[in-house]
Amino acid sequence: MEVAFSSSEMTGIPKEEIRDITSEAQRIVLCVDISRERYGKGLIVDILRGSRNKKILENGLDRLSTYGVLSELSREMLYLILNELCINGLLMVTADFYPVLKLTERSR
Repeated sequence: MEVAFSSSEMTGIPKEEIRDITSEAQRIVLCVDISRERYGKGLIVDILRGSRNKKILENGLDRLSTYGVLSELSREMLYLILNELCINGLLMVTADFYPVLKLTERSR
């Protein structure tokens, strides 16, 4: 799986900062997978950044292998990458009352 941002116009990232995000994409997809596709973007971002919020601790999500693996990235950057993964068909967001991230055939 190779992933790069579609365009600087879509992401708002200056053209010179656009880069390959394959490594980050693989970690995000893994996080969605091992959390059993039960959480939305916000909680997945919190897991990846190593947040110690109540929901993460109560659900034992701090014990996932992907906990804190992208702590060097800002929340904004992780949201941009998540959106790019959805645009590229690697993840999808359900239309439920509480939307959650799901893997697609392309990311399995």
